[in-house]
Amino acid sequence: MPLRLYVLMLYNKSTMYCSNDRTHDFSWGENFPLLYNHTSIAYLKRCSGFNSAKRGSMRDALQVAACTVKSRRIQELREKYPQAVLLPVRGKNKLPEALARTIGLSVNTNIRQLQKAQAPPRKDLSAMARLLHKPCFRGSVLGGENYIIVDDIVTQGGTVAALRQFILSKGGFVVAVVALAQSAGSGVLAPSPERIEQLSEKFDYSLLINVLRSYHIADDLREMTNSQIKYLSRFKTMEGLVKKIGKVYGM
Repeated sequence: MPLRLYVLMLYNKSTMYCSNDRTHDFSWGENFPLLYNHTSIAYLKRCSGFNSAKRGSMRDALQVAACTVKSRRIQELREKYPQAVLLPVRGKNKLPEALARTIGLSVNTNIRQLQKAQAPPRKDLSAMARLLHKPCFRGSVLGGENYIIVDDIVTQGGTVAALRQFILSKGGFVVAVVALAQSAGSGVLAPSPERIEQLSEKFDYSLLINVLRSYHIADDLREMTNSQIKYLSRFKTMEGLVKKIGKVYGM
């Protein structure tokens, strides 16, 4: 079957969390700071109360945050962005909000991540499924305000990227991202021009962009995270990438 026809068949079968906003430039730029990270994922998961915090216990979430945050990192964040507003990824998981409270700057709790009915938690999704199921958010953003996104664990950075795009689309700015823990290599959020160029040269660029837009992954490679670009680069061929998408949709 011709690749372009297969792409079209997948698109007709897919269901998306959100459609992309193509009226804004969501590129990270070359100077976006490294992730403000506090500990390893393995250590975080060993903390007493971690599981109950993920299930909604704010008391346990505050205890987990207290035993994992580094005071030096918090002080650095406060001094560099004293007027910024902390914006935790809000849902059933209370760890992001607990970390925001621990940092001590102003906190915006008006924005929440929307959950699609019967959708599995993002932690249970494969790397490709995370790309395809882009989170949605709802809430009020103050235009011109500087925000710091707060999450518990950053892996691909898809949730952070989606929340950043939501903020930018409402007129706000994102100056930094902070998390309790990160996977290896995910501390660099903004993809380098060299990495983007390598991916563009590896595949048929027009077809790649068409696939990314068709499945609401991204409108431009520059708005994806460094980890997402690295994941796409692992595929040897465009056919392999498209077939992986097909597997997610059961084709």
